[in-house]
Amino acid sequence: MFILCEGKCDIYSNIGDFSIDPEKNTVFVTYFEESREITNLLFPGAYMSSDEAIGAKYENLYDFDKIFINRPDNIVVEKHTSAKTEVYISKRHLAIYTQDELLKQVMNKYISNGQEVPSNAEILKELFKNIFSDDMVLMNNIEDNLSRLEIEVVEKGNNQASVTKKLLEIRKNLLSLNRYYSAMFDLLEDLEENLNSIFTQEEIKHFRIHTNKADRLQGEIKNLQEYATQVREAYQSQLDIQQNKVMQFFTVVTSIFLPLTLIVGWYGMNLKMPEFGSPIAYPIVIGVSIVIAISLIIYFRKKKWF
Repeated sequence: MFILCEGKCDIYSNIGDFSIDPEKNTVFVTYFEESREITNLLFPGAYMSSDEAIGAKYENLYDFDKIFINRPDNIVVEKHTSAKTEVYISKRHLAIYTQDELLKQVMNKYISNGQEVPSNAEILKELFKNIFSDDMVLMNNIEDNLSRLEIEVVEKGNNQASVTKKLLEIRKNLLSLNRYYSAMFDLLEDLEENLNSIFTQEEIKHFRIHTNKADRLQGEIKNLQEYATQVREAYQSQLDIQQNKVMQFFTVVTSIFLPLTLIVGWYGMNLKMPEFGSPIAYPIVIGVSIVIAISLIIYFRKKKWF
């Protein structure tokens, strides 16, 4: 499906249903899978980006600009899906390719709303507005997940494997998002330079709103990374506390049995002790051992060592 605007907007099913005059102002939005013959006609030398690992990239090509955006897989909020979006823009023409069905629908509705077709700069601003629309919701979701994980670590003492897995997943997502927003910030800064003089100074000011938003989102990611580090440190502290409790328990057990071991070693020697002749010597040794054990247990309980 194509939406084509040359003075007015029309929707076509196939590329053969219409023709384009390169001398007229043209706007269209379509899918990656559909023909690029129009793009090659309006933007000579245009090519499809092949490096899908790039989060966002701006290129200045001849007399037009090219923008490539590949949203990370972890940006999935409600109906949004991670997808590539590619934009070619010149003074007269604008072509948007996207894999994001929701983004395509929103842009088509914005462009063909029955009013005058927006300028290329206005369409581009709307595109960035929709790309960033749910990102703060994503930040809040990540922060909530970290908060719940922190509670689990401190109060519930979740098992080590579960906490480690969750922390690694969150830190990996944050690293991916940090690279993405850094690339988006660079893209928008390059767009503001307006190397092909496509936009007016007033239009460039509106782009700066999105540049600042990308910068704020990157700052928010860094704050979340610090929060994740704090959760990890809290988790490590809980592990240290648990290990200290285990060591403390073994210290208490060792302290209780050490005097008894001494008595056993004493009477285990192959020597004739003077008290061996007394019929009450053996009960006395047993009693002394019991008293020592009970006294040490009471002492450690008062000290709250176990």
